[in-house]
Amino acid sequence: MTTESTTADLVTIGARSKARRLRVEKGVVLRFLDALGSPVEDEGVEVTVPPTFPTTLQLPAPGLNLIDPARILHGEQEYIYERPLRTGDELTCVAEVAQVTEKTTRLGKVTVVVIETTGRDDDENLVLTERMTLIVR
Repeated sequence: MTTESTTADLVTIGARSKARRLRVEKGVVLRFLDALGSPVEDEGVEVTVPPTFPTTLQLPAPGLNLIDPARILHGEQEYIYERPLRTGDELTCVAEVAQVTEKTTRLGKVTVVVIETTGRDDDENLVLTERMTLIVR
């Protein structure tokens, strides 16, 4: 008899990534704005960091490296800000598995995994929380 591991067996609520120091660099923000179709013509102007910019700061989600990426669908993305991001900000970011739920759909069983990534400034103040919902088929 063989037992097959489920996604819920591989991904543990509370599992955390290593802390990673990330800098919000103006050049990267400018390239992001350009990709969104909002290029900044004068690099000398103050650049407003778009609310979806933390997408570029992705950390590996704990446990998901054990799952075939072809089985993972992106379900939802949410950003919660305590203050706006600014170019030059340096954040210490950690990704944590916040929720794992198995559901039966008309297409079969899926696992819904919610990853929360927090970014804190040098004074340990929470700047942002990114909540990503993934669906594992």
